[in-house]
Amino acid sequence: MLKLNQIGTPIHRLTAIDTLDTIGDQRLMKKVHQAYDRSEQDVTRTVGLEKQLQLCIGYKVMLKRNKNVEAGLVNGSVGKVTGFNITSHENTTTVNSIAVKFHKTVIIINTERDSASLEVLKSVYYT
Repeated sequence: MLKLNQIGTPIHRLTAIDTLDTIGDQRLMKKVHQAYDRSEQDVTRTVGLEKQLQLCIGYKVMLKRNKNVEAGLVNGSVGKVTGFNITSHENTTTVNSIAVKFHKTVIIINTERDSASLEVLKSVYYT
């Protein structure tokens, strides 16, 4: 957080939107929620996806997953945030995509929210 504040541009907090994909027995829901709570604290179990990102223009970022191998956007690619595509409605602002200039590309890439399905219990998935 200290690095973000030093940059001096507005900080955007992007929180994951997790949804239960499996309809299960209501008697098991407590166990499902406990398993989910354990898994969300361990990014190795969430395929590297964080629960919350804090970003600002000028902040250095790194891909944790391959996005486009042919374009060189692979796990470990580094770039800087150059902007945000934001929509506002009443008192709420939503970040739709993040503009990033990666070191090995000549164009700015608009990166949108990513998703993955994670098994928290046998045959019980969150996305």
